[in-house]
Formats: sequence, structure tokens, C-alpha cells
Amino acid sequence: MRVLDTRRRWSHRVPWLVWPLLATLLCVAPARHAMAEAQSTSACVVPTQETAKELMARWNAALKTQHPDRVTRLFATDGDLLGFASPVVRASYMTIRDYYLYFVQFEPQVQVTSSHVEAGCNYLIESGTYTWLLKSKSTGVTETRDARFRFIYELMGGQWKVSQYVDALAAETDADSSFAVPPPSAPRLAAGIRGVAPAVAGFLKRAEPAVRATTGSPALKSRPPKAGGREPEMELSIR
Repeated sequence: MRVLDTRRRWSHRVPWLVWPLLATLLCVAPARHAMAEAQSTSACVVPTQETAKELMARWNAALKTQHPDRVTRLFATDGDLLGFASPVVRASYMTIRDYYLYFVQFEPQVQVTSSHVEAGCNYLIESGTYTWLLKSKSTGVTETRDARFRFIYELMGGQWKVSQYVDALAAETDADSSFAVPPPSAPRLAAGIRGVAPAVAGFLKRAEPAVRATTGSPALKSRPPKAGGREPEMELSIR
């Protein structure tokens, strides 16, 4: 019986199989590169002046709710805050929320008087001046405070988040205790401040089990430099 040598025949067919495969790869590679480049381009969003107006309106709307979490959720998870009512850098969700827990009681609203916008791929920086409208808890009268501000927004998961926010009074003489927020400290229980700030006590009461389990306030952190050839990082002060 004659046995066919199939190995020899297969070896003769290999070159004829390789060339079609190489041709296919040469055609597919440029197509995949073009697709990846298109996806990279579509992922880059450059905001406009209108975007800045919408983000400021969103900010005002969150403040108007007088709910600290509605404001705090506008920040990135590693966002930084330096507010005029408590000049301490806050760099965690709980310390930022602690600020607005008190600040929203002044029923704050802002009216922008000047603005400069710098925008690029997936980021927006807005700086300028605005006027705070704040209701005094002692007199019940709405007062104004002129301030300078700077927002840095980054597009994260399809949403614009505040990565850094600095807010400083235009004149140091405007600073007083009427609109001061206590610095972040050990966790506050509702019972300890019920007589001083009932609204704050209400928020803390709902979160009291978690607060009792906390041994201290979150540590502030420094943010690493960002990549991409831009420099959204800033000194956390306005001069």
C-alpha cells in the first residue's frame, strides 16, 4: 500500500497561504489605525464660552438647593476647594461637604461681573470676579461681598467636574465673622450643635451612625501635576 507524503504537499502550499494573509494584514492595519485615531479625536471635547455659562448656572442652581451634597457632587473625587469663608485647603469629599454644610445656610448666590475662559481638550478654566449674595443669620438681611474666583473643570466620565476651585474676597476688609465657616475638625455630632445651627444638626443627624464610626477628619492631600502639556494646577490663593 502506498502512503502519501502529506507533509511535503503542505510545505508546498505554505507560501500560497502566507501571501493572502500578509495582504489581509496590510489592509487591516491602516484601517485599525485610522479607527483608533478617529476614536481618539472623538474623545477630545473642547468646551466653549457657552459651556462656561452653563457650568456657572449649574453651580448657582446647586447652591440654591441649600443641600451640601448637591454642591459637593459637582467636585471631582480628588477635587480641591479653598473658600473665602474658611481659608483652609479642603481636598476630600467630606471636608468639602463640611464647608458647604455651613455655607449653604447663608442662602448663597453669585452674580458674575467679569469672566475669562481658557479651554482645551477636556478641560476648562474660568476665572474672574463675582458678587456673593449672602443672607446674614443674625440680621436676616441679604448682604453682598465682592470676590475673585477660579474654577478648573475636567471632563470625567462624560461629566464636567470641578477639579479645583478658589474663592477669595476682593478686599480683605470685607472679611468678618458674619459668614465664617469653622475649619474642618473632629467629626461633629448633631447633639453638639443642635442649639447653634439647627439646619446643620439635621444633616448630621441623618449621617450620625457613620460619623460616630469615624475617628478623625479626612487628611488633606496634595494633587500631583497633570499630564498633557497644560498647567491647570495653581497656587491655592488669588493675589
